[in-house]
Amino acid sequence: MFSELSAQQRGSSLLCRPASSEDQGPVFERASQSYCPRSERYTVGERSFSRQYAHIYAARLMQMRPLLSQRAAHKWGK
Repeated sequence: MFSELSAQQRGSSLLCRPASSEDQGPVFERASQSYCPRSERYTVGERSFSRQYAHIYAARLMQMRPLLSQRAAHKWGK
C-alpha cells in the first residue's frame, strides 16, 4: 500500500507503526479528571402516566356535560 511505502521512506512519521513501550518516553499520571459530568439535571425522574391525558379528558367532559346530561335525562328521566 502507499502508506506503507511512504512510512518506510520517511522513517519516523505519522504513518509508521508505533514504537514499542520501551522506546516511549515517561508515562505521566493525570492529576485530576479532565471531564466532569454535568448531566444530572437531564435525567428523567419517576415517570407517571396516570394523568397523561387528564387535561384533554377534563376539557372534553366540560364541553359535553350539558349535552350528555340532557340526553341522559331524556332517556332515563331525572
